[in-house]
Amino acid sequence: DLNKLMQNSGDEGVIVVALGSFITFLPSKTLDTILTTLARFPHEIIFSYSGSTPRHIGDNINIFQWFNQNDVLGELSHPKTRLFITHGGLSSYREAMYHGVPMVCMPLMIDQFDTAAKIVSNGVGTYVKMKSLNNENLYEAMVEVLSNKKYSDRANQLSAAVKDVRMNATETAVFWIEHVTKYGVSHLTVHRKHLSVIEYYLLDVIAVIVTIMCIAGWSLR
Repeated sequence: DLNKLMQNSGDEGVIVVALGSFITFLPSKTLDTILTTLARFPHEIIFSYSGSTPRHIGDNINIFQWFNQNDVLGELSHPKTRLFITHGGLSSYREAMYHGVPMVCMPLMIDQFDTAAKIVSNGVGTYVKMKSLNNENLYEAMVEVLSNKKYSDRANQLSAAVKDVRMNATETAVFWIEHVTKYGVSHLTVHRKHLSVIEYYLLDVIAVIVTIMCIAGWSLR
């Protein structure tokens, strides 16, 4: 059904909205702002949200409790997916970069603000602060990314760079299985496994520093 929805989205394509698996609830004002803004676009909207939603939403908005985000961004739809609205999670950012989908980020916490900065610096999208979110700044951000070809061109360029590897995932797995079967794993073991407790936690270094500080403090006193 999801595949059929995306393939029938016409020339306008699809806008994917996913704010992370941890976001199961949005304040009614914030949710209303997002939904009314999305309803202004001619694109089909695929929105991942498990919280309660208003009864009356735009005809173009399709809300799912969950979908395979990587498939929607990539193999299932590309190039039907025109824009990805994300909270800025690291996995979401990497999936969109891999599949060459431009983004509008709405960071909520911790490292998501750093991800928003990366999206801007890499030229693959823009961001809107959740605290100042309203219909106009979200609409303007979406129009900017959708209408300006530089974002999709840059996203496709970085996608091509990421995919340009000597071996795909299956070939890499086969290589390492054969390598370990042939040579064992002793040469791949990290050195820290052989460190003593004193070496691992730098207790000798800490002891020297504390001793120097104590002597300096005693001398000053």
